[in-house]
Amino acid sequence: MDDSELRQLAVDILDGRVFGTWSLDDFGEAARCFLVLSLLDEESRQNMVDDEIVHVYEYLDKDGPMAVNGNPQFFSANLLDRETAERLFPLVKELYEQRSEFLEGSPS
Repeated sequence: MDDSELRQLAVDILDGRVFGTWSLDDFGEAARCFLVLSLLDEESRQNMVDDEIVHVYEYLDKDGPMAVNGNPQFFSANLLDRETAERLFPLVKELYEQRSEFLEGSPS
């Protein structure tokens, strides 16, 4: 993922357009939200671990017609490896702080 795509993803996360496993209490619940994960065989799951996949996400406009425990269900998913997550989440934090600072400021 290049810097431009990463920045857009950060904006989309902050704007509430993306649901990811970072919103779940337990990564083990991911297969309930991202149905494609339940189709993976043991080798594919191990490949995810080997590739250091730390989060799974999808845009909310792609959610299915049902929800589980208040969480959306998706028939597709995007994977976020450790290296990309370490670049992404500081951007989300920076945007959040900028937005908070802007909202707390007073008009001139």
